[in-house]
Amino acid sequence: MSAPAAFDQIAALARDFHTQQAQARDEERQRRAGRTATRASQAATGDCRCGTVVVGRWTGQETRALREALRMTVHDLARHLEVAPATVSGWEHRHTSTPPPTMATQAALDETLTLADSNVKARFLLILDTPDHYT
Repeated sequence: MSAPAAFDQIAALARDFHTQQAQARDEERQRRAGRTATRASQAATGDCRCGTVVVGRWTGQETRALREALRMTVHDLARHLEVAPATVSGWEHRHTSTPPPTMATQAALDETLTLADSNVKARFLLILDTPDHYT
């Protein structure tokens, strides 16, 4: 085998490896979030029919996705949840000094998502499913 052919073969193997890694990361994100690829593709095509969207545990990632889907600032969401803006910012940026959302706050986030229209819910799912959005 010639050197250029061997180089091309190695480059193709490396591309395949990186593609497989990216797919595995995406599948793991979806598994952890409890969503399916079908739901994300439905949201992307506007065929969401997002009547019910459930979050198992609100983390900074889901909180930020909801805030962005609602087109709110950190201050707006903080006012809505009746918490300090620094608290919302701490959740979103995973500050270790900021405790996670309390059960009462998680219930308020649940209610906010439940009352949101289907466009907001579709945006929420799309934002969560955007690779490397929060890295």
